[in-house]
Amino acid sequence: MRESDHHSHIMYPPDSISEHWNRVPQPRSGIRIRSVWSHNLAEEMAIIEDLVKDYNTIAIEVRSVGLLIRPTSLVDSYLDLNYLTLKLNIDMGKVSQIELTFADAKNHLPAGVLTWQFNFMFNETEDLYLHETMMELQNCGVSLTWLKNQGIDPVIFGELLTSSGLVLNDQIQWVSVVGCSQRFHEPVKVIGKESLPQDAMIPQIPNPLLVYSGLYDFAFLLSMLTGQPLPVSISEFTDQIMTYFPKVCLRRPSGSDEALNIKKFLGSRMTNLSNRRHPIQRIHCLRCNVHEPSLFAIAALNEFYHNPDDISWRYLIDSIRD
Repeated sequence: MRESDHHSHIMYPPDSISEHWNRVPQPRSGIRIRSVWSHNLAEEMAIIEDLVKDYNTIAIEVRSVGLLIRPTSLVDSYLDLNYLTLKLNIDMGKVSQIELTFADAKNHLPAGVLTWQFNFMFNETEDLYLHETMMELQNCGVSLTWLKNQGIDPVIFGELLTSSGLVLNDQIQWVSVVGCSQRFHEPVKVIGKESLPQDAMIPQIPNPLLVYSGLYDFAFLLSMLTGQPLPVSISEFTDQIMTYFPKVCLRRPSGSDEALNIKKFLGSRMTNLSNRRHPIQRIHCLRCNVHEPSLFAIAALNEFYHNPDDISWRYLIDSIRD
């Protein structure tokens, strides 16, 4: 089901489902990017387990169904509000894609495939999502039909990830492709507001999913790893996430804010917004073609190696202490 969506679903009669499925082409994998589905998950995870022995720096980008809910209950602080928002959306939401891009300790990329794109089970007639988010994913080349029929079970993914050597391992350096733009105890601010045209008649609603993208990425992974809702306590959440991912970089890479704001997406053409094919604002996807390695992931890795102040979990730890 959709949240506040008035668009009708395309429903296929039972007898035509198989025929329709046979007509849908499989999304392609390129020379440098590998598309992972339920049928090749175990095989590709085995390849990654071997690869990570030499290429132990991982850039991560997660694509979810969008921000589904905002808390209405009273809280004591912005820290409590931001964590409650994160918990509610992680517990209720789903991941559609996770991308992992690998590099070694000297920022050398693998000679062959460098990015693995994991595609997860999603049913647009049953699962909650924002229309704008799915619209964005389809514009980027994501097949909702393949997500429904060949998507990865997150429980199985969590089990394989636990035993892969990628988590619970202080030799693995994680780098968030989108990162965070502020600390977790601060009020959420609008991204890119200063770059909007003065006459742009577009409501400015702060979106925690954009501001704290890096935290949401790892929180989604944590929920898959544990198979449980996120802890009620932010202190317990922090302990768990730091245990599974000891070394992370949550710094927002240069250029990400620009890519996430409306000026980058719409250019100078601000008229007829309702008639445009693309959504008004990017939700959680920085590029236009998901069948090619992300230049943003490579740029995030480059920026990390040139300035290795990883910021790590200080976004959380400092927020709790303040």
